[in-house]
Amino acid sequence: MEMQGRSAVVTGAGQGIGEATALCLGREGASVVVVDQNPETGESTAAAITAAGGQATAVQADVSDFNSVKAMIEKAVDAYGKIDAMVNVAGIQGMVADVVELPHEEWMRVQNVNITSVFLCAKHCIPHMRKQGGGAIVNVASMQSYFNMPGSAAYAAAKGGIVSLTRCMALDHARENIRINAVAPGYIDTPLLRGFAEGTGDPQATLDHWNSRIPIGRLQTPDEVAQVILFLACKRASAVTGVTYPVDGGMMTAQPTWQAS
Repeated sequence: MEMQGRSAVVTGAGQGIGEATALCLGREGASVVVVDQNPETGESTAAAITAAGGQATAVQADVSDFNSVKAMIEKAVDAYGKIDAMVNVAGIQGMVADVVELPHEEWMRVQNVNITSVFLCAKHCIPHMRKQGGGAIVNVASMQSYFNMPGSAAYAAAKGGIVSLTRCMALDHARENIRINAVAPGYIDTPLLRGFAEGTGDPQATLDHWNSRIPIGRLQTPDEVAQVILFLACKRASAVTGVTYPVDGGMMTAQPTWQAS
């Protein structure tokens, strides 16, 4: 029960890594504010936490909107009196296209959901963490923060920015006992990844190709990412700030290069 007596806000908690993280934190004793743009999936995750004996509150929010995030944080504080951990998972892949073909509106949509949301959540939750004497923020970056695939300009730019934003915020708030870290997932078996594979026209071949490039030979699970997020959010990581942990089955170590096949 590493999070007993503590509260956590998890965005994008209706499915995938966000859902796994909310469930993990709930199992470890946290009171969890389950945030998702889709109220049905958010309610489903919150219900699963409470059914397992935990405590959870579902909040619908658009994490790319200033006022929506502000209201979300206020609801979290109203519900549990504090925010000990803020986990920014919400994100989208966006259109696969080079910068010439990528519409400006799509570029802005991906940036707003993937990185502006991290800025907004930090902006609104850090004042509460200051008042309570500290807290932890964990952002979800990507292996594409470091190396990329064709057609991923918008996504890669946002995820790369999260790593730098994490470092800067960690420096700015280290003396306030506010730790800010990130995780960089690789190929995680989520609806987002499965949807991307479906879009290739031969999803099984795509999945087989990805598995062949992962040193451990398989996709990682959302719960494997959630376990690292748990570590960064709890007191065991009390001296850890400003870092990004890969959760990628060894891909960063292997430094793979993209191959058209």
